[in-house]
Amino acid sequence: MNRYGMFFGTLTKGNATEYGNRCGRHSMKRQNTGFTLIELVVVIVILGILAASAAPKFMNLQSDARAAKVMALKGALKSALQLVHTKAIINGMEHSSGNLCLSGGDATTCSSDNLLRIENGFPAICCGNYTGMSKIIQDFDENFEISSPGPGEWSYIRIKGDTVPSDFTFVSSRAKYIHSPNACGVFYRYYVPKTESFPIVYEVTDGC
Repeated sequence: MNRYGMFFGTLTKGNATEYGNRCGRHSMKRQNTGFTLIELVVVIVILGILAASAAPKFMNLQSDARAAKVMALKGALKSALQLVHTKAIINGMEHSSGNLCLSGGDATTCSSDNLLRIENGFPAICCGNYTGMSKIIQDFDENFEISSPGPGEWSYIRIKGDTVPSDFTFVSSRAKYIHSPNACGVFYRYYVPKTESFPIVYEVTDGC
């Protein structure tokens, strides 16, 4: 064996054993070698950079998901309003106020779970009377909350657990638009003026 640890000549049993032992010791030395401090610092820096770049994207995904939930609520509400209005037309209540039985039949014998107060053929949901929303939208109470943003026939529907913004702005109780930069929800006004044929329903996602 030369000075580089290489065997020359005839490989005997003893030489093979000695060579195997040397290789085993070198292999153990390589396996026991850990990361240096510089390598660990580099890894930590890289992880920090990745976390800093991924966090905003993750936050944007959450915001997008909340906005999508609000948009889905708006679509569900408009479909439910149209369905209720169709039932009101069938019962001759498209231009009147009263109780509508959602399951069909007479309102005087209808169960309270299916009884809905309507005005001009649409659900009169506002001013503290919000139970009707859970009657026309499935799983409403599990996902959303509703309150009044101010005087008039307006209702503000938000994701459950969200706080109600305190900076709503609108011209009057019959205004066609209410806004808040911190809102993440749907505005609903059941009052339908004679010049219109459908309640006002729109979303605000600035605060999502």
